[in-house]
Amino acid sequence: MGELYFSKLRNNIVTLLYACGLFLLCSLADIKAAKAQRVYADDQTTANTLFGSITNPTRATDVDTSNFSTLSVTLGALGLLSATQNLRFTQAGSLPLPTSPMMVRFGSSSAVLGLVNGIILQRTNGGINNPVGPSYTAGTLLDLLNLANAGSSPEVVLPIPGVAGAANDGVYLQVNTVLGVALSAKLYYAFFIKAPVVSDQTICSGVSTTLTITNPQVGYTYRWYDSLTGGTQLQGSASTTFAVSGLSATKVYYVEACESSSATAYRSGRTAVTVTVRPLPAAPGFAGVPAICSGGTTTLNVTGSDTGAVYRWYTDPSGGASFFTGSSYTTPGLADTTRYYVDAYRASSGCVSSVRTLVQVNVRPLPGITFTSPFYLCQSRTQAQLNYTAAINSPSIYSIAWSAGALSAGFTNVPNTAFPASPFNITIPGNAAPQSYAGTLTLTGANTCTRSYLFTLVIQPTPHPSPPSTSFQ
Repeated sequence: MGELYFSKLRNNIVTLLYACGLFLLCSLADIKAAKAQRVYADDQTTANTLFGSITNPTRATDVDTSNFSTLSVTLGALGLLSATQNLRFTQAGSLPLPTSPMMVRFGSSSAVLGLVNGIILQRTNGGINNPVGPSYTAGTLLDLLNLANAGSSPEVVLPIPGVAGAANDGVYLQVNTVLGVALSAKLYYAFFIKAPVVSDQTICSGVSTTLTITNPQVGYTYRWYDSLTGGTQLQGSASTTFAVSGLSATKVYYVEACESSSATAYRSGRTAVTVTVRPLPAAPGFAGVPAICSGGTTTLNVTGSDTGAVYRWYTDPSGGASFFTGSSYTTPGLADTTRYYVDAYRASSGCVSSVRTLVQVNVRPLPGITFTSPFYLCQSRTQAQLNYTAAINSPSIYSIAWSAGALSAGFTNVPNTAFPASPFNITIPGNAAPQSYAGTLTLTGANTCTRSYLFTLVIQPTPHPSPPSTSFQ
């Protein structure tokens, strides 16, 4: 019974210790996962001179941000003895931008400010022996410490500014002897904030678009600027989008990720986002569009040329489908004034002229009358009257052209003559044989449009009395 009790107790203790260990590991891992866009240095190298040492170097790159390595120098002449540790970022696709602020947490067993004259911070690219950019010592470090509100805190996270164009993948901390005084510094970690990812865009001049961050993280603020460093802030909020409108030339925007909305929040380097603006083709031009008479056609020609542009024709000022493509369009016969709309489209850029050009074909109405055909005349008459009604659209001139048969019978064409009030008086040859004669009556309106009518004149034989009959007995 006693053995069973102690066996269960032992198992429970083991389980409890395992659970506590698991909790501790998870908690330590969560320390670096708490800020999703932080990228911590994951590799390190060291270098030291005589009387310089580095203990527990891998603690500066493990998952526990409370762990630290210790860099020490014990004695020696000014600046001749040192201990240096280089922290690097080796994760694929996770390198700092040249301008990414790099946060380095270091401390001292006494006041941090006491280290200022004895340490150097500098970025590296490719290892401890390849420093890049400026080194941060004494005065510059003191300025940064003041900006970080370090005061006399025993530890501080210090942002180390980057330099445009200077690629880097790490940072080193070096402790130097100062007047023979021993120094010791703790190095906890280095991290940078991964910059937002935003795709470049290409738009046509004047077209609006939206820039969208594709790797947003909860709790981060995103700030948009007009320059890579400094400059004017254009927008800053938790919004992951930025609206762009009214651009007529290519422009570059810059966006950074911040761990909060605070002005002193840790931030990433700025991602450059290029909005390439392609010019619009010139709107089509037209010159000398003629007016036509109802039923007529005309050819419309685009004036000028825009290399690479094609011209699309529509029946509406916006929307709808194009019914023709080309720089020259021949209309069908038009009964009324008709409007067409034409834009210029450049396939290489997908850009369209800012407006559709209106091309209006004015259609003039035809003159007209109402009359009856055929009309009749008795043989041997020399004048015929063609009665009409309902004259429309101001006919001002008329003419008559007879068929070949009528001309052979002695009829005479009537050239352009002032349009009369009804009826038309038509001269008939007195010897015209009884039959049908064809003619064409053409009216010309005050607007110069013409309309022609085919008509028929029928000459009927004149009846004669029957000869008297005589009876004989």
